[in-house]
Amino acid sequence: MELLRDEHHVHHHERLFKLSLPPYMFPILLDYVDRAGLRELFGQCMLKQPRSFTVEAPGTFRWNVRKRPLVGPNSNMYWISPANLETHNNLLSHLAVGGLGAVLSALHSASGVGVIGKFTVFQATFLVVSSYTELQFHVDFDEALARKFWTVIVPIDVVSGSPSELIVQSHSQRLVEVKYRLGEVVIFGADVVHSTAIVEYGSSYRVCLSLCVGDVCVHDVHLVLPDITQQFPPKSCDYLLSWGHHWSSTSPLQVVNIPELSDAALLGMHWMSMLCELKQSISSQDYSQQLLQWMAYQRYCYSLKYRRDISLYGSSSDFVRRASRSLTRFRETKLVEVGFQFVVDRDAGRKHHRWLVMFRELSDFCKAYGHCNVTKKYDRRLYFWLQHQKRQLSESVQLSNTKVHRRDMLINLVLVCLCNIIS
Repeated sequence: MELLRDEHHVHHHERLFKLSLPPYMFPILLDYVDRAGLRELFGQCMLKQPRSFTVEAPGTFRWNVRKRPLVGPNSNMYWISPANLETHNNLLSHLAVGGLGAVLSALHSASGVGVIGKFTVFQATFLVVSSYTELQFHVDFDEALARKFWTVIVPIDVVSGSPSELIVQSHSQRLVEVKYRLGEVVIFGADVVHSTAIVEYGSSYRVCLSLCVGDVCVHDVHLVLPDITQQFPPKSCDYLLSWGHHWSSTSPLQVVNIPELSDAALLGMHWMSMLCELKQSISSQDYSQQLLQWMAYQRYCYSLKYRRDISLYGSSSDFVRRASRSLTRFRETKLVEVGFQFVVDRDAGRKHHRWLVMFRELSDFCKAYGHCNVTKKYDRRLYFWLQHQKRQLSESVQLSNTKVHRRDMLINLVLVCLCNIIS
C-alpha cells in the first residue's frame, strides 16, 4: 500500500492511497457479480429505472437500488447495496476468500501507531455511473474518525480511454485527478474531501465497489450513523455494535466474524480434485484418461468463452453462456497459476510422431524411385495417407503451426526429388 503521487512523485494527501488487489479478489468479485445477477441490474439502472427500488436476485440475494440524490439533473449514478444481512455477509465471504484480510491489514498499517487494529466492513455499495455533470465535494465520515475509518474503492468495469474518475482536494486546496485502474484499489480516509469527476460515457458505464471500513466501537458509533447513506444497515447503534469486528490484528487468522467460504465452495469439490490431480501430473507427465478429458473440456470452455469459435456459435449462444458459467474467472486464475495451457497445438505430440513415421516411408520411396507418386497398388496405406495430406494441407485451409511445418516438409521433399531428376 502506497501513497498516491503525481508525475513529480509528490503525494496528494497523507490519507490517500493505492493498493494492488490480492491476486484472487478481482476474478472472484467478477464471478460474484455475474452469479448474483448484478450484471443485468447494472444495465437496468442505465435504462432510467425509478429512483428507488428493491430487487430479488437469483438465490438468496436481495439488493436495494437508489439513484444518488442531490446531483445534477443529467447525472446518472446508482447505488446498489445489500438489502439484508444475509446478502451483505455473502458478499463479504467472497471478498474474504479473495484476500480481504490482506487489504484490511494494509489499512491497519496506514492507520498509524496507536490505532486499535480492528475493522468492521459496515457498508458495501456498487456504484454505477454513465453521466456525472456536477462536482459534489464532501467527506464520507466525521473528520474526528480520520485515522479509524476508510473508504475502499474497487474498480470493476472502467470505460476505456476515459478521463479521471475521482477528484480529490489536497491540503493546499489544489484539485487532484485520480484515475481508476483494474486490479488496483483506491483508499482514502474520513477527512479526505473528494467528488466523483465530471464524465459522460454515452452508452457505456463504469462500475466500482465501495466498502466503508472502520473501527465501529461504542465510543464512535454515534458519529458513524449520520453518514450511513444506504437503507442497510439500519441507523442503529445497537445493531452495528452487535456485528462485532470483521478483522482483528490480534486474531491468529485476522479475518473474524465473516461466514466462512472455502475454495471448494467456489470451485466445486470435483473440479478441485481434478486440479490437484493436474498439479501432480504436470510434474510426472503421466495423465489419466479422465484427467485428459477434463483438460479438454476446460480448453473447450475457454475457446467458447473467448469467442474463438464465434463463426460456429453466436455471441449470445447457450454454448457460450454455459462455457462462461463452467470456466469461471476464479477457476481460470487457478489453472493459469499451475501453468495450464488453454490453447495447444492438437497436431503435436503422439499424432505428430505417427505422422513422421509415414513421412519417413514416403521419403524412402522417393529416394528409391526418384518421385513421390505412390500408387495404390504399390502401397495402399501410404497412398491413402498421401492423398489425405494433399487434402488436409491445402493452402485454402487454416492450418496450425504443426501442419504448416508438415506442408513445408512435404514440399521440400518433392523439390529434392525434382532436383535429383534434373541433375
